[in-house]
Amino acid sequence: MLALAVDPQTGTAMFFSRRIGKGFGDTSDASVEIRDGVFGDLVPIPVRHGSPRRLAPAGKEGFHALVTVRPGLAYAAYRAGAWSAPTRIGEYGTPSLFLIGDSSIQIASDGRREALAIWPTRTGGLAGRWIRLDETPN
Repeated sequence: MLALAVDPQTGTAMFFSRRIGKGFGDTSDASVEIRDGVFGDLVPIPVRHGSPRRLAPAGKEGFHALVTVRPGLAYAAYRAGAWSAPTRIGEYGTPSLFLIGDSSIQIASDGRREALAIWPTRTGGLAGRWIRLDETPN
């Protein structure tokens, strides 16, 4: 599954990438920025043993991201070529093995500093949280 987001103001895009090595469990996750049609360097995801799930634009060529670290869900912000430290925002899961919990994890943004994260809970409902980035000069 490839998460992709585009900043509607500048056209800068970002996607998650996974490198699979030769050994069992030898994988690493990173993000790649695309600016003016040029692929940038790999920027490692700041969550150890996590799986990047969703991206949304955050304006000024920044991005919001949700990363799962079972059973937790973390948020990180990307700006100026680096990820912020992750912040745990909740726990996710489903009440049954037959439900697909990861597909219900979503993040939506209007392309600015606010985003809405939504995820499934172990009780079978959905949880949500508004996230607002601090104003920082660019």
